[in-house]
Amino acid sequence: MQGDAACDNEHLPCLRSRTCEVQDMQYDEIRPLIADATARLNRAVETLDDPHHTASLLPGWSQAHVLAHLARNADGMRNLFLAARSGRFVGMYASAELREADIMTGATRPAELLALDVGVAAERLAIDLDAMPEQAW
Repeated sequence: MQGDAACDNEHLPCLRSRTCEVQDMQYDEIRPLIADATARLNRAVETLDDPHHTASLLPGWSQAHVLAHLARNADGMRNLFLAARSGRFVGMYASAELREADIMTGATRPAELLALDVGVAAERLAIDLDAMPEQAW
């Protein structure tokens, strides 16, 4: 992250301050924050009534698109952790086109499957996070 640029998003004031707080923390300090954020996300997902027909704050995206994006982003982060562990290049996504297609396809899934996808993707990411050797950070 470049200086205060990571903290300069007027649309995300609580994320802005949280980003500034965590950027210099060690993983064992960050892990409880990740677990808490994941639990809050999973609770929020459970409360969504109709994610397919409810707009998100992102232009052109429903809540279903955001959920599909979150799940695929977790998978992408796992690819980056694989790269860090192996020392070999692994892209976050195979391509921008495949990322887009995965989100668009995922957004059409029934709400129950979207919620399951987000939860399972988060669990897999947590497992990979916990398995990261300290030197890979």
